[in-house]
Amino acid sequence: MAYHFFTDNEFAGPGPTHLVTFWDRAPRQLRPKPRQNVPPLDTTQFTNLMPITTAKHEDAAKIATFWNNYYTGKDWKFHSNMGIVTRAIKNGVLLIIWNVKREPIATFVCRYLPRGIKCGVFKPQVGLLEGLVIHPGYRGRGLASYMLVAMDNYIYNLPEMSQSILMWFREHDTSISAMSQVPCAVLTYYYAYIGQIQKSKAPAQKAAPEIVESVLKTIYDTENFTLMSGDPNDPDVYWYLAENSLIGIADTHRIGSDGSVLWEVVFASNLSPPFFTNHAQAIEQAALQLPSGKGVIFASNGKTRGNFSSVGKPWLSGRAGHLSMHVYNWMPPALLSGDILFPHGCI
Repeated sequence: MAYHFFTDNEFAGPGPTHLVTFWDRAPRQLRPKPRQNVPPLDTTQFTNLMPITTAKHEDAAKIATFWNNYYTGKDWKFHSNMGIVTRAIKNGVLLIIWNVKREPIATFVCRYLPRGIKCGVFKPQVGLLEGLVIHPGYRGRGLASYMLVAMDNYIYNLPEMSQSILMWFREHDTSISAMSQVPCAVLTYYYAYIGQIQKSKAPAQKAAPEIVESVLKTIYDTENFTLMSGDPNDPDVYWYLAENSLIGIADTHRIGSDGSVLWEVVFASNLSPPFFTNHAQAIEQAALQLPSGKGVIFASNGKTRGNFSSVGKPWLSGRAGHLSMHVYNWMPPALLSGDILFPHGCI
């Protein structure tokens, strides 16, 4: 492999070639200086649009409706409300483009995680990128890329975020489509229908905050992952004690095509070593305590997210696609084969 040694003034973009050429270097921010400006939208491509701006609390109702209408996947749709939007505005920044009728056309969210994240020997601040939604009438013309440039400019010009990592997650049908985008980690999903889970004689109990904090700190201090967050305070995550395990399950705010509520395991660990073994029954019992009797719960082969294996019989209902995790303007400690400690849900 031929290496290219970039100077601190050079920028490596998010494409596969750029990331591979950096693989000779320790984890570090790739471009230390912020963007100076954002080019204006091409008025020949985009007519009747207002300049990009930050959303205000009074915009929450319109944005929630916009997400409910247009934030969808192949077999799910997002279930938003004013509270979710208001929280996104309060805990970070929500960039938005309106048309001249003041209708939302594009949104992009960056959520600040106040405890930062551990990346190798670094512990920078982190922004979780989510909520990128483009009106169907404006897709396929580069508006998503424009939103990323605008977010880059906004975040890295904030003094408190100038050395931050921006990260995001994507879902994929195949591992090939996940790897083609050069993620730090690619995880395989497994799933179970909550209605088919058998109750145990020892049901799960809600975990006290101090127990969650203690277990997360133990894992954070003793284990090594590509990216690590020890923050237990995501309001979308439900914490349970089941068997000898601590389980964190996130409300994805997604509804399946059959009306099922979709949940995701974002943390699973035993209370003492070995931490990442035999979580299936604990996850199942925790799922039975969720505030929805009809739903689907997803876990993965990530060590702290279920640690399931494709060897032998898949967990209950089977495998269900892949999850990839990406970083922007940082070179992570691992590429493609990394793993994460990240007990948070995503919009």
